[in-house]
Amino acid sequence: MATKVEVQLLGDFVVRVDGVRRQATEWNRRRPMELVQLLALAPNRTRVRDVVIDSLWPHLDLEAGAANLRKAAHHARRVLGDQDAIVLRSGNVHLFPDAEVVVDLHRFLDASARALDADDPDACRSAADLWTGDLLPESPYEDRCGGERRA
Repeated sequence: MATKVEVQLLGDFVVRVDGVRRQATEWNRRRPMELVQLLALAPNRTRVRDVVIDSLWPHLDLEAGAANLRKAAHHARRVLGDQDAIVLRSGNVHLFPDAEVVVDLHRFLDASARALDADDPDACRSAADLWTGDLLPESPYEDRCGGERRA
């Protein structure tokens, strides 16, 4: 079971599980990667199962979407090398629920908000240094990133 996970959504998509780098090129299927990205975008890395299904498979009914979710979760676990990477439980979908997870986007947004609230130019510069590129630039038209891109 992983203890520390780092997810990079700004610039290149990269996941590090206990220091082992999993790059976007390792994902031979699009949906498992998008599932991890969608969960990493959530502040607590958890989303309601039906919302995940509607986000990734809006054209499918709930039963077919649930089957696709289980398959995508299986493939994501294989790439990430951890059976607890994606957990489907109690109507929710969780990304590494029992690990320490750092998502670069959330770190940037938190540092930016603190810097702006403090009206501290040095803190603003430090927060700006956390910006390493656009949010998921390989998916510029994905609706699931809209709010985060505006932020």
